[in-house]
Amino acid sequence: EINVSYEKTNANASPAIFFDSYGHAVVPLLGGLAIRDINAEETQTLGYFSPKQHDNGEYLIQSSYSFVDESNRLVCPTNNNHVLMLKATDEDGNVLPEFEKVLDIDIKAAAEAALGKTLDQNLLAVVFDYEGNLLFATGGFRIYPDRKQQGAMGYISRTAIDAILNGEETDLSEAVFVYELAPGEGAENGIAASKDGAVILTNQNCYLLQADNGVKKIWETPYESAGAKESKEGDETTGGGLAWGSGCSPSLTKDLVMFTDNQETVNLLAQDMKTGAVVASHPVND
Repeated sequence: EINVSYEKTNANASPAIFFDSYGHAVVPLLGGLAIRDINAEETQTLGYFSPKQHDNGEYLIQSSYSFVDESNRLVCPTNNNHVLMLKATDEDGNVLPEFEKVLDIDIKAAAEAALGKTLDQNLLAVVFDYEGNLLFATGGFRIYPDRKQQGAMGYISRTAIDAILNGEETDLSEAVFVYELAPGEGAENGIAASKDGAVILTNQNCYLLQADNGVKKIWETPYESAGAKESKEGDETTGGGLAWGSGCSPSLTKDLVMFTDNQETVNLLAQDMKTGAVVASHPVND
């Protein structure tokens, strides 16, 4: 069955849709996020949060890297380096007309304070690990190694997040832990979590990290990339990957981490979750 709903608020149809546990469709709207009825003949907004309208902010929510947590809160990185948590429904699952902002952390500022360095890259993606620590990675679209931008990975502790949600004063200097990346290295897409830890793919390496009173690197595995490809007249191919490195969000099974590299002939790689060793490789665009 295909349902088509007419859009009159956004300039375009929604580029991303994800769902809470009540079956509500969460979509980008006016620089923020909304719950909308997309089964109606005309798309109806049931509730939303717009930074400009509700927060007097000029920032935007990065909807591609937002997700719903176990309590149906929306967890959202922003383009001004914050992470927000929005309460979108009441305890009975009824949609709030205006989402309530229950957490707002400037991750970049907290990471810079912990690192003692200025970060040249912006916050890109966030994910909870299985203990509720919020992992993050900096990066962006095409992180060129030779530009030596300073990036980082790290996490905010579960105890700090719980304290903030309980309305308690929290010292982030004791709750934010950072792993410094080599200058020129950074994430270019989403990150993922398994029972073994958080998997972060940068433009040069794949990592498995654990939150253990600091960022514990379990393994680091490099992969090959031909770098950012620009198409020129007479080229046999019309460019390549959009990113400098893989540009892929890692996909996880119980035992494997999978992503594509960015060689001239792109390969799908499978790595052992425990060791990071490449256990299989196959061309996918040959």
